[in-house]
Amino acid sequence: MKKRSTIMAVIAIIMLLSSVLPASAAPRFKDVDSDKLGWAVPSINFMVDKGVMKGYKDGKFQPNWSITRAELAVMLYKLFPEKREKSNAKYFKDVTKNHWAYKEITAMRYHMGSFLWEGAKLKPEQPITRWELMLVLDSVFPLKKESQELIFFPYEMINIPPTGDGHLVEMLMGLKDIEKMYINAEQDWRNESEELKAFYKRMDRPDYLSMPFVLLEVDQGIEYISGNGDFEFLKAEALYNIISNDIMKPDDNGYFRPKSKVTRAEIATILHRSYNMKK
Repeated sequence: MKKRSTIMAVIAIIMLLSSVLPASAAPRFKDVDSDKLGWAVPSINFMVDKGVMKGYKDGKFQPNWSITRAELAVMLYKLFPEKREKSNAKYFKDVTKNHWAYKEITAMRYHMGSFLWEGAKLKPEQPITRWELMLVLDSVFPLKKESQELIFFPYEMINIPPTGDGHLVEMLMGLKDIEKMYINAEQDWRNESEELKAFYKRMDRPDYLSMPFVLLEVDQGIEYISGNGDFEFLKAEALYNIISNDIMKPDDNGYFRPKSKVTRAEIATILHRSYNMKK
């Protein structure tokens, strides 16, 4: 009887220990459910420990709330101090010195302006989209080409076939919700087709880079990224950089959700991945 009770006690202890989560994986906020948000819990805890994010007075984290452009600038400022600009000069005309995040936005202005034409308004309290975040992160950690065969993330190397921009086109074809605009390389540039006029109309908008589309030229049946001032390459390579390095990913059905607002749970996970890449 004594032996049996000892065995039962050991089993109880094992079950108790197995139910205890590591500190990094244990939720600290009452609205962060480990069953539903288990994928984000370690990153939320990491961001809190780093002083980059925090909960609210009511003990909640509000993981499904969207983050604003100003809040992203503050997070980048705290997590990546080496990326700050030293100048305190005003950059965005709608971000004045009395704005609560003026210092952080100004210090990160080069990166926060990566999805806007120069001189455009930042609209700091507007929620940031996944497409805009992708461009910002690619600006923080730019993709570097050393040859046709290699693409370098600053801290990681990726091997790709030496096929010019073929890898970019292939990736774009697999993304169902990234719009592709097509023009005929031989005809449209000379004759200004309706397709080209539609493209120019988009380029005139201050939020042109925020629009989730890429211009493709077709020449003798071959599709390639348009050489329009390198802006189309900028967008396509940013996508390739961020997706290939597992910073942000499309779902299993090929949807990147470029227009979706980034939530607090998502930004914690995305910035945590970015931080780990620089080690």
